[in-house]
Amino acid sequence: MEAGKLKQYVVNDLSKLSKIYIGEELDPLELIDLVPESLERARNLLERALGKKVEPYECDELCMTLGYKIAVIVAAVLKDKWLQNKLANFVAMEIAKSLNKDDLVSTITLLRKLGYDVTDLDEPLQVPIKVHRGVVLPEVYPVKIHLISYVKLAKRFLSDPHWKVVNKPLLNGFVYLKPDEIIRLAQEAVYSKVIQDVKEIGNLEVSDLPNRLREIVEELSSAIRKTVVKRKRVEESVKGLYPEALPPCIKSIYARALEGANLSHQERFTLATFLLNIGLDVDEVLEVFSRAPDFNEKIARYQIEHLAGLRGSRKKYSPPSCKTLVSWNLCPTKEECKANHPLSEYKRRLRARRKSDAQGNGSDIEGVSRMDGGTRER
Repeated sequence: MEAGKLKQYVVNDLSKLSKIYIGEELDPLELIDLVPESLERARNLLERALGKKVEPYECDELCMTLGYKIAVIVAAVLKDKWLQNKLANFVAMEIAKSLNKDDLVSTITLLRKLGYDVTDLDEPLQVPIKVHRGVVLPEVYPVKIHLISYVKLAKRFLSDPHWKVVNKPLLNGFVYLKPDEIIRLAQEAVYSKVIQDVKEIGNLEVSDLPNRLREIVEELSSAIRKTVVKRKRVEESVKGLYPEALPPCIKSIYARALEGANLSHQERFTLATFLLNIGLDVDEVLEVFSRAPDFNEKIARYQIEHLAGLRGSRKKYSPPSCKTLVSWNLCPTKEECKANHPLSEYKRRLRARRKSDAQGNGSDIEGVSRMDGGTRER
């Protein structure tokens, strides 16, 4: 299965490819000339990451590995974080699909290669949870992971009660997990690895590449860039929002949302409730989140409508206070703010902008939402 092969390609270094597969070291251009179909593999991977409905391009192991590495180079050269996040999320999900809950050897091996302290247990930990008709029924945990590794991998969803350390078996510095949980963490590990691979390339410019490699990357980049531009549905300024007045906490999350970052549950809740409370409607908020690498419109719409008070208890949620955001480690710098709540700070900054604009020193604030969500000023 194509997805099943991906996991070994993520952990192989490009400089080692020819040595691993053909027994001698070749430079990247010689390797690409030897395996030209790797270019089609790279294009196919990037297109599928961006949602194009095409069949996976099948080829041998060296081709698949080299194709992944070329795709990463293209994503880095384009300097588009949305594309980079989409690629990372796609690769991670493809690998997660290939992992088997009934045989965790591949999952454990993958996590170890990526540097995480994980052990499969010969005798799984069994924790009694209830008695049914006189029989004690246990929860079974066949894997343990060091607490530090666990926190690194689960950091995006540690606010979820299911993933909180206090709700997990913890013995001698190790967290014990069920099969589906360790596979979920492996998905996070692969996502982080792809992003790391992109970052390690650095601020590479196409002009820095050797001629032949530059031609290859330019050709692939040109085709992918068209798809990226076509699929970016969110403008830098959302109607009804004045980005320059955003408090630092919201500005940071908002910028990452537009980049297609995998936001944590806390970040998504904070941003969605803030945008709803400054007057954006459900569709406008949905547009902001549409860049998320795991975006599902049906699920996202339901969640946003729930926060807006249109479903469930009909209660409209407010964004967290500054104190809560500090406790969630989502406050980049409290020193810049004079209020104790993001909404109050946004309102204060809007007033300052309007005053400055009235004096002829500010920028146009047309389209800013009223704090009560009413008619936008023109």
